[in-house]
Amino acid sequence: MKKLSSKVPALFLIAVLFFVTTARTAFAEDFMIGFYYAPPSGYTNGTQYDYIRDANINEVFNVNAFDSTIDSVAKNIAAMDLSSQRGLKFNISDPRVRYVDSATNTDIDAFVNDYKNHSATKGFYVRDEPSSSRSEGYARAYNRYLYNKADSIPYVNLLGSYHDSDLETFPVAEVVQTEVGNGAFVQSNQPLRQSFITSATCNFIHSIELKIDYHTWDPTENLTLTLWNADKTVWLAKRTLNATNNGYYPSFELMANVSPNTTYQWELTHDGGGNNTVGWIVGSTSDVYPDGVGYVNGLVQNWDYYFRIFSGYTKANTTLIEQNQGLYFANTSVTSTWPMGQTFKTTAFSTYIDSIELRLDNTSWSPGEALTLKLWDSPSKTSLIASSTLNSTNNIDYPRFKLNANVLANTTYYWEITHNGGGNNSIGPIYYTNYDSYPDGNLYSGGTSAPNSDFYFKIYGKDRIKMPLLASQTLQGTGYTVTSTNSVGQTFKTPINSTFINLIQLMVDSSSWGTGESLTLKLWNSPSKTTLIASSTLTATNNGDYPQFQLACNVSSNTSYYWELTHNGGGDNSVGWVWNSNTNNYADGSAYQNGLALNNDFVFRVYGNPAIKDQVVMNSTFGDGDFVSTSNVIGQTIKTPVNLERNLYGVEVYLDPATWTTGETLTMTVYDSVLRKEIFAQSSIADKSNNGWFPRFYMNGFLKPNTTYYIELTHNGGGNNSIYVVHSPLDSYVDGSGYRNGTAQTWDLYFRSTFRSDYQDYLDEWVDAIGPTSLKNISNDFYPFSTKGVLTDGYFLNLELLRDKGLKTNISTRGYLQSVGIDNYMTRPVENQMRWNVFTSLAYGLKGLSWFTWWTPTNLPEFTDAIINRTGTKTDLYTPVQTLNAQIKNLGPTLMGLTSQEIFHSASSLKTGTRSVPTDFFWKPNSISDDVIISYFKDSSNRKYIMAVNKSYTNSNTFTFIINPKPSTVTEVSKTTGLEINTNYNLSTGVISALFAPGEGKLYALPSGY
Repeated sequence: MKKLSSKVPALFLIAVLFFVTTARTAFAEDFMIGFYYAPPSGYTNGTQYDYIRDANINEVFNVNAFDSTIDSVAKNIAAMDLSSQRGLKFNISDPRVRYVDSATNTDIDAFVNDYKNHSATKGFYVRDEPSSSRSEGYARAYNRYLYNKADSIPYVNLLGSYHDSDLETFPVAEVVQTEVGNGAFVQSNQPLRQSFITSATCNFIHSIELKIDYHTWDPTENLTLTLWNADKTVWLAKRTLNATNNGYYPSFELMANVSPNTTYQWELTHDGGGNNTVGWIVGSTSDVYPDGVGYVNGLVQNWDYYFRIFSGYTKANTTLIEQNQGLYFANTSVTSTWPMGQTFKTTAFSTYIDSIELRLDNTSWSPGEALTLKLWDSPSKTSLIASSTLNSTNNIDYPRFKLNANVLANTTYYWEITHNGGGNNSIGPIYYTNYDSYPDGNLYSGGTSAPNSDFYFKIYGKDRIKMPLLASQTLQGTGYTVTSTNSVGQTFKTPINSTFINLIQLMVDSSSWGTGESLTLKLWNSPSKTTLIASSTLTATNNGDYPQFQLACNVSSNTSYYWELTHNGGGDNSVGWVWNSNTNNYADGSAYQNGLALNNDFVFRVYGNPAIKDQVVMNSTFGDGDFVSTSNVIGQTIKTPVNLERNLYGVEVYLDPATWTTGETLTMTVYDSVLRKEIFAQSSIADKSNNGWFPRFYMNGFLKPNTTYYIELTHNGGGNNSIYVVHSPLDSYVDGSGYRNGTAQTWDLYFRSTFRSDYQDYLDEWVDAIGPTSLKNISNDFYPFSTKGVLTDGYFLNLELLRDKGLKTNISTRGYLQSVGIDNYMTRPVENQMRWNVFTSLAYGLKGLSWFTWWTPTNLPEFTDAIINRTGTKTDLYTPVQTLNAQIKNLGPTLMGLTSQEIFHSASSLKTGTRSVPTDFFWKPNSISDDVIISYFKDSSNRKYIMAVNKSYTNSNTFTFIINPKPSTVTEVSKTTGLEINTNYNLSTGVISALFAPGEGKLYALPSGY
């Protein structure tokens, strides 16, 4: 959530918080109950902090929020004193860490030193809602906090999964042709086609992007892109899009397996709807792509279409510096006589600039016009560092100027954009802010400084291709200098099933790495160095502080190795520090100096081969079919991949849209098996609108690797109760079978099951960047109650995404609770909704909760009253929060010792990302219509617990549960005392029942050994 600005449209949300500690503290095992954010400085007094303590809160956040005025050391200390006197912990920020990814270690150390010895200190501010592009800078700051105070818990609040476009994890563009200037119209009788060759590393196509004039694309017109083999005899994938929200650059998501260095063709066709004409489909003015040919209605053209082929590899941009605020554009066109520019300052660890991105109106950029961006030492322009020119082709609204420039850290530079005088000699507007939004520079117009304005700009470092992290140690301390006579090294252990090392990344002070100096990293079998496995040498150029030594070598899994770094003796024969941890932090190895073991570890990351996490399971054979109706259910068994790491994104089938009439709804359900004991995912598509021949059912199901499941298509009985679905003529899929009405057939359904998740990519990026050994808590922030009057879609999916990541990494989870409304976005909750929010969160295994917000933002009138109003008075929400916090506090000691095993929802009320209660589960609701969550936990002794939650936040319900096999007793953990109390469990029948208030949860304990 954009907690730090007044851009409230982004507040409707999910976000993710990361907290870290490396040593157990006095409060590490408490169930932490907090809120966002601290009372403003004018209300930093005993009365307000008594309210906090009396509401059973035990931590306070001051994190640059809204109108918070706790913005100095003195004000923080005053709030911390009040907190300490009441047994509260405090999370700290002040203006020095607003851009902490750009701060030097000296800056960070000074900030921490002002607070670290205070008894209330818990954590330090890193960033709210960072994208993946800035993970390295924030991770460095994060670990620097831990170096200064090992038991602190740095604060990073990640973006939520609804922020698809802001995550900044992208599929890699493997094949591109981006010249424009020509084009053709696509019609039902005029298909368009382009051949291309995959790259040497491309074995999967995620999507294909085209450039289309979307103004000609009517909502009743559908375009289908088909991926064919070289001679257009076999199609591999199809994707249909209508006009909605595609813009100039529609992306046809294909998720298709391909072969490297192989010719394929894509073909674009029109369904004949609307006026049967969409275009231009943009292309170049000449034959510029050497590995393929463009076609119009089967005829070869002497030009090529614009296209970008994206693989399944994932990358993240590295954003070094950005100013991305503001929509102002008056009088900012660039001409041949009126340049535009901006000063900026590199960060403490920036030594290389890959490119600079601006924002402008690309419709003003006509043929013949070119823009040149030059990077200078200063506005006086005495030293030109790099230059890049773009013409009118393919620059959209965010042109990126490639520079490849070496720069100095913590240094001010100046970029300037000029016009060549062609065309109408005017491109703009160039977007900017009309206020001082960037503190380290300002806008220049026509060579004149405008101190209170800044252009939109982003400065990028090298892109990072996502690779599996095999081993790492990310805690910083001090370090060692490497010379020709002083080598450093580290032992580490490969994980199970990892047999290839792509590269090893270290942390080195690049400012000490001068001309003539080379560093060589050698990978050995052990510190005895009897077998050399691989070696890589780097000079000082463009490595930054995180040099990557490419090794590309085979290794054995679950085996210890040793890397050693040596110096060639050139330059001043000294590079350092090479950073280490100061402590023995990495369990599977140790640092070495000149071959002798040390009692600490270097900062390092060992990466495997770039891996495609996205996967497809499919049967593409067709030639026959059957009708789905209420009396004719069609299904298919499928088997998931052995190395599955992503959730089931969607399942695509092949059907005849002409048979899909108004009123007909198809539902796809993923079951555990043909026996249908458990539902793992479910999705429905209502009516035929824009589904084409290959409708995709979006599932968001969490499936296990190498496991067989059963997918089933059912009809709602509407329309003419009959939709034709395509299958193979014979048995064609070796890992499953087609089914009709539950009986296996000798054919297989045409299907394409895709496994992918941008948000899981994002979580991986942050866990790996910060370091899984440094990270302790992942917290989910999702506000479920919207002003639309319905539960926000995706609430349970995001809880499950965080639960899943926490279990896989053995990191506990936290969450936020809704206690405020925002006009047109979030409704102000009532007590029943707040109770529901609490217990649904606890059911997903969260180990800490905080309320958003405690204090009502003073200068944001769109916020309703929260728990405390703008004048410091308790509102009607105070008492419900106080009561719920007391219940959490009493359950806390038990909850903190539990590990989530499974979580199920009633089959009658499944939401996205949820599973039904298995018919053979030992704890079942008596009625399938019961609207209940069943959450299964175990403690460290394998004792079993069940939390049951009333999913209704409007009605009280009495639920009856059947337990089989029958335990000797069932107790409830009291929300009043925290002790186990008796229930009405009947041993002879195995039945237990209870009345649940709206949203209430009850935690039951089964006897040890059950």
